[in-house]
Amino acid sequence: VLRAALAISPDAAIRLVSARAGRPDRKVLARREVRLQLAETFTAGIGRGVAGPRIDMALFSRDWGADPGHITARARLWIGTADRNVPQAAAIRLAGQIPGCSLERPAGAGHFWVLSAFDEVLDWLAEDRDAGP
Repeated sequence: VLRAALAISPDAAIRLVSARAGRPDRKVLARREVRLQLAETFTAGIGRGVAGPRIDMALFSRDWGADPGHITARARLWIGTADRNVPQAAAIRLAGQIPGCSLERPAGAGHFWVLSAFDEVLDWLAEDRDAGP
């Protein structure tokens, strides 16, 4: 249904997606430029079929064969407290399995909070680079 909706009306398709979103995400998705960008992303991901999302679901539902406890790079995981797409418990568990991982839980933020927080994420990513070798 989403593939067909994207082909007919990308804007309407994202409105359909936002119908099950929480209030914070509906607020982000109310911005037309965000809806169009997301429609473009979804079209690229499922435009030729749904094999990709099927693979994603299969991967999400089984052991990855990698131990997060072996991660040595600094890590930060963000999950908005109002995210309806990713279970809070799963995110908290994953962050707890990664040594030294900092868990950030923006209060009241939904799944798409990053669309309003690129600067925060990019600043964090740039911290090591700014510190020099």
